Amino acid sequence: MGAEYVMEAEWYYNQGNFENAEIIVHKALHLSNSHRQHQITICALFLQVRLSLIKGH
Repeated sequence: MGAEYVMEAEWYYNQGNFENAEIIVHKALHLSNSHRQHQITICALFLQVRLSLIKGH
């Protein structure tokens, strides 16, 4: 639960579609947190950091 969303968000990120990547990574975080999958949460958080860097934050 959540890993498939992280992979989808990574795909959008690599395609340059940062808006959809951000939407999907939020889904991944929600699912991974609710199912206590800490490894997936960490992956999603790293993607969020990269998205923030792209935005200039």
